[in-house]
Amino acid sequence: MKCINCGKDNPIENKFCSECGAPLPENTTGFNDCAQPAAESSPKRNGKKIALRAVLISLLAIVVIFLCWYLFHPHQYSVWTTVKEATCTSDGYRTRTCSLCRKTETETLSATGHSWKAATCTEPKTCIRCGLKEGSALGHSKNDSYNCSRCGLGMATKSDVPNILDITRQTWEINSVGGIEPTITFKNKSSTKTIKYIDLTVEFFNSVGDKLTNDIGFGQTTASMQYTGPLKPGASETVYWNPVFYNSTFGHTLNFKKIEIQYTDGTTTTLEDGVANETVVSWR
Repeated sequence: MKCINCGKDNPIENKFCSECGAPLPENTTGFNDCAQPAAESSPKRNGKKIALRAVLISLLAIVVIFLCWYLFHPHQYSVWTTVKEATCTSDGYRTRTCSLCRKTETETLSATGHSWKAATCTEPKTCIRCGLKEGSALGHSKNDSYNCSRCGLGMATKSDVPNILDITRQTWEINSVGGIEPTITFKNKSSTKTIKYIDLTVEFFNSVGDKLTNDIGFGQTTASMQYTGPLKPGASETVYWNPVFYNSTFGHTLNFKKIEIQYTDGTTTTLEDGVANETVVSWR
């Protein structure tokens, strides 16, 4: 047993040091001659241990508090932001972020699928979202009014005009202020339909072939005229109009740009530019 006072080794059975007489610690082992009592800890060492333990406990508490806050605090999310738009055939996604902890949530935007616009006379079936086209255009279908039964496009050709309408007379007078006063004779060439209205769109030209502008029409280059029937199949009628266009340089040259014929049965025949002039018998 080592004396804690002078350091002298003593037999295990001694109660006092043989060197300095200091009392020795009691032997608690009873059989281990090499056993020594543990040295008493100094107050300084004990203080360090307590401080270190307190720091570790504080750090652990901070970690636990942070984890609890992170896991259970109410998130303050921003508005959803689309990162990738969903298309007709592929998914997209959007995100939002918590302003407190910066946690980000992601939400999938499902593919929308195609939204088809039905095929028309000139266009195949088309997706209005992505523009994908399938199949073929339907093509025009000419009916007995010489129009497309699907889209209403005038389909009358020059060879059809003699069976639709004749203009057998057209004269033009220019009054003292340059107003053009037309007189036209119509003949209904349909064998079954009575004409209700004839609407004409006309262009005027001077003596050198330049298109004229209406002097009082705010830059207009055409005149609109309407005949009111009824005009029965095979019948003719002459119509006079008051001035429809003002330009004193009119050279008695004109162009029927469009003629639209409405029948009493509710059908309509439209003669477009180029074909409309074929109604003038003397121009065929």
